[in-house]
Amino acid sequence: MKFLFIGMLDLVTTDYITPIRDGNLCFRHQFNSKEMHHKAIHNCHSTIFTLLEEKPPHFSIKLKASLFELLAILFEAEIIINSPESDLDNSNIEALRMVMKYIYDNRTKPISIDQLPSIAGYSKDYFIRFFKTQYDLTPKAYRKSIQ
Repeated sequence: MKFLFIGMLDLVTTDYITPIRDGNLCFRHQFNSKEMHHKAIHNCHSTIFTLLEEKPPHFSIKLKASLFELLAILFEAEIIINSPESDLDNSNIEALRMVMKYIYDNRTKPISIDQLPSIAGYSKDYFIRFFKTQYDLTPKAYRKSIQ
């Protein structure tokens, strides 16, 4: 159930949501109805609006699932792309993935937050500032949120 917890940082948040929020990913400006994914995008869009209008039982779960499905289609269709102004390069993304994986894999074990900068290849001070900039949490606060 922790996987579904909204406040928990996971690879979906790390790889997709945070980069969109921070402007590191953006939407391609041109998209037309002749593209392969147009029908799937249209169907998701329709489902989302129908759920919002009708509010059937458990609609919030269905809405969240539809939004994730829409995001997956947009990434697959390369409608969401790297922003030209992005300051989060591939090495930073990979460093964050390694740290998040380490934290997740060791979530039931005691770990020292001091280990995380070396996993990312950063100094301790830089890592803490960088992590907080990306997630609005310190590494220690994040660690507590998943326990």
